[in-house]
Amino acid sequence: MRPEAKGRADRRRASALEPGRGQEAGAKAASAAGPAWRRLHPATPYLRSWGVILAIIAVGLFNMAENLADALDAAGRLGWHWLALGLAAVLAVAFAWAFCWWRRARFRLAEGVLELVTGVVFRQRRTVRLDRVEAVDTVRPLVPRLMGLVKLRVESAGGSDSAVELAYLKVSDAARWRREILQAAASARQAAEAPGPGETEAAVTGAGMAGDAAGDAIWDGAGDGAGDGAAAGPAGGAAVRERADRTAAKAFEGAAGDQTASGIGLSSAGAPGPPKSVETQVGELLGDSDARAPELFAVPTARVLASMALSIWVWLAVAAGVAAVAMLIGGELDIAAGLLPVVFGAGGVIWGRLMSDFGFAAKQTSRGLTLSHGLTTRVSQTIANGRVLAVTLSQGPLWRRFGWWRAQMLVAGYGADSEQKQSVLVPVADRETVRRAIWAVAPALAQPGAWELVTSAMDSRGAAPGFTGEPARARLFDPFAWKREAFALTEEMLVLRGGWLMRTATVLHHGRIQGIELSQGPWDRRRDLASVCLHLPSGPVSAVIPHLGGADAWALVEGEAARLNAAMRAALAARDQPAHDQPAAHAAADAQESVEQRSPRAPDSACLPRFRW
Repeated sequence: MRPEAKGRADRRRASALEPGRGQEAGAKAASAAGPAWRRLHPATPYLRSWGVILAIIAVGLFNMAENLADALDAAGRLGWHWLALGLAAVLAVAFAWAFCWWRRARFRLAEGVLELVTGVVFRQRRTVRLDRVEAVDTVRPLVPRLMGLVKLRVESAGGSDSAVELAYLKVSDAARWRREILQAAASARQAAEAPGPGETEAAVTGAGMAGDAAGDAIWDGAGDGAGDGAAAGPAGGAAVRERADRTAAKAFEGAAGDQTASGIGLSSAGAPGPPKSVETQVGELLGDSDARAPELFAVPTARVLASMALSIWVWLAVAAGVAAVAMLIGGELDIAAGLLPVVFGAGGVIWGRLMSDFGFAAKQTSRGLTLSHGLTTRVSQTIANGRVLAVTLSQGPLWRRFGWWRAQMLVAGYGADSEQKQSVLVPVADRETVRRAIWAVAPALAQPGAWELVTSAMDSRGAAPGFTGEPARARLFDPFAWKREAFALTEEMLVLRGGWLMRTATVLHHGRIQGIELSQGPWDRRRDLASVCLHLPSGPVSAVIPHLGGADAWALVEGEAARLNAAMRAALAARDQPAHDQPAAHAAADAQESVEQRSPRAPDSACLPRFRW
């Protein structure tokens, strides 16, 4: 080694041996590399694929059952040892692939985002912004639960496929990561909502009052206390514009950010309170106050079983099964085989309802409504405050004697691709339990006269105070349900009723409607009738009012269109005008206007477009 090279090597070794120099270099390298990646549980790939493996085995056995003798002869000619070796080779390849999948799958909490990377040949990278996280639900299917594993489902304010699932983790690791994700989400919200260095206290107060007024105007009545203020001087122009855009987007989307999520609590007078620390917010989300929260309601198991017995699907399955047995005894094998899909389909619906509705209970926490349900797959989900867009009630003919109703909700971020169990507010309950459940997600219905209007929608037929229904000339199109189809308007809500055999009552806020559509066919025009469709994000709630009188339909469409246009003008004015030039009183007045929950998803496919606003 040359003398100069040896000198450089000696200097590097001496530098590495100096106190703190090695640790500092390691810290810098770790900081440059970013947060460490974490792995899922090693049993994850096998738990994710066991259903597919069982399905393949079932299909193989079913095909072999038809020609069992031929299959045994072929296996004997080939040799059972070769068959065993082939099966072992297939299992070895499957286990090797699962091991590679597990080695490549990883997740981490990076700067402001949660990242999940999966895939061996085709790599997939899922990222969710922490300031958009709405809830972290826990899902425990039967087999993973027996192994002490949990799936974390991170719900964000996005489309129907915006959730990120961390499956599977040990119970202790899942609890720790749930806390860390919520803590990071609270920190991200606090950083996003904190006023910049150039913002004045007066501008922050005015914007906070505007957010409080906007919260009073929306569905859940909870104010958004985020202090999106303005800059004091011209040096903060870019920051001012960004915060003004964020404030306008909040007013336009009608997002009901609760005080826990916003990081700034507003008093009843509208003045901003002291900022909450991250520890305080996480304590409110996961602390003892939530653990000690009283149970809002619980559905008894006996009632769930009785509702299953009184379901039309049970009677359909029983009737099809009896008919299939009768045809089988009579020798009509083809007819019996044709009835089997009906039996299996109805039985599948019944089994799915039982698995998801078993042990249904709810608690009202500081974060929102926490629902726990499921038999084989135990689910604990939190519906954040302000995320419920609409609620629909349904009652079958066999439930009317007992006064039972089923309540489903349309939750922002849970689209039609989400599982059905995520949209159930109450599987089966009496009227008092339904009232408590709806008030938990829609406090606006607790106002005087609001619940009476919903009760009237559940029971009334024909002319009722406040309702506008189909005229008598629409009887030709709706011979059974024309007396039930009607709507009622208040300053905040739109209440729909409908159904003849299956009664329905739907409640939604004006600010949650995405668009209005009026359709009129040739026969409708001859009788001066028109149908109105209210566009909502795809989900279990449909808002269609068929065959209204022409004048009533146009009045409804023009009223809702005016509300939407006013909300759009207010949002555009707030976006285009600098926040420090807009007085607080004017900002509050604009924020009190109706707001619209925007979504890029397509409207309900049941609506046929003709006139559009």
